[in-house]
Amino acid sequence: AAAWATTARTAWLVGQRGDDGTLRPVLGADVEAAWARSLRRRVLRLLDSVPEGTAVTPTWVRAVLTFARPRRPVPKGAVTAVLAEAELLGLTGGGALSRAGRLLAGSLSEAETGAAAEERLMEEDGLLSRLEEAFAADLPRPVDMLLVQSDLTAIVPGRPAPALAAVLERCAEVESRGGALTVRFTADSVRGALDAGCSGDELIEELGAHCPTPLPSALKVLVEDAVRRHGAVRVREAVSILRVGDPVVAAGIVADPRLTGLALAEVGPGVLAS
Repeated sequence: AAAWATTARTAWLVGQRGDDGTLRPVLGADVEAAWARSLRRRVLRLLDSVPEGTAVTPTWVRAVLTFARPRRPVPKGAVTAVLAEAELLGLTGGGALSRAGRLLAGSLSEAETGAAAEERLMEEDGLLSRLEEAFAADLPRPVDMLLVQSDLTAIVPGRPAPALAAVLERCAEVESRGGALTVRFTADSVRGALDAGCSGDELIEELGAHCPTPLPSALKVLVEDAVRRHGAVRVREAVSILRVGDPVVAAGIVADPRLTGLALAEVGPGVLAS
């Protein structure tokens, strides 16, 4: 967030045509503009000047900035893009400055620009740690609870904790996101967890550790059925196949140290693969 406030990058112009008619590439020199750095600073300081919690619109911000400097109009779409970036970074929410946004705005100097401003921000005593604390205060705490329902759906009432998110990523499909996360357990999603090396018992144990109530029997049946079917068909690459009529002879060939270099393995009764 601190680096964004002082960068000259205009990411919203990437893919648009420049004055020469060519598309602006991501790393092109024409997406660097000194006015973008100044615009970010002016927008943040403007939002910091209004009463705390006041939501603003891009139209209002553009009008105020234009009134302050009528001979230096803001490029079309730039204010909307800067406000969208600020919201994406958590510096604003619902059109108003967050705690982190207000902290960052108060650290910006009207006079400093370019590398000097960026260097001062990064070296300001405790700024990054204070920004981290402000972001943590504004963000909801991660939730480590999974509410599993009998229709094989489950709800996380908030932002899932890392451990819970990792479990759900392996064995469930996301149905919706928002204030809560809704997932669904399917035969394919459970099989994906088994393919990743998780056993059925481990999966039930991990899900149960996050669920405040006993897991529905429908989910246990789904996992047990997936375990029973898992591995019924296996594909293996083989350079050569050797069929031996006598199982004893086949076992002797596999165990023969002189044939270690062939890496023979018995894949079936009397069938060796290398």
